[in-house]
Amino acid sequence: SDFLAKENHDLVLIDDDELIRGMWEVRARDANLKIALFEDGIQFLAAKIPTTTPIFIDQNLADDILGQDVAIQLKDHGYQRIYLASADATLKNVPDFILSVRDKEFPGPSVLAGQIYQSK
Repeated sequence: SDFLAKENHDLVLIDDDELIRGMWEVRARDANLKIALFEDGIQFLAAKIPTTTPIFIDQNLADDILGQDVAIQLKDHGYQRIYLASADATLKNVPDFILSVRDKEFPGPSVLAGQIYQSK
């Protein structure tokens, strides 16, 4: 997975659902964006993606792992642009550094150009 580190990606999706990953891959290609796809946080961290990359994390990963727990790990590694993707829009008590909780739809340009978390 060394090759991943050497190129910049416009966004990252961490999702254990192969269908969702495939859908995002197609949408990214259509939008001329480079996407990196991972099944879990361990795989993602091993790839050494730049910390300024927008990261979208599925809230319900395999083995009952919560996306927000992965998000905390990523924040500890210096990632600043973390979004949760969830089918459950009523998600409560998400950590404040998560920029937004969104659905599983591929993000539009305004999101990708968007904000970086500034710690208070």
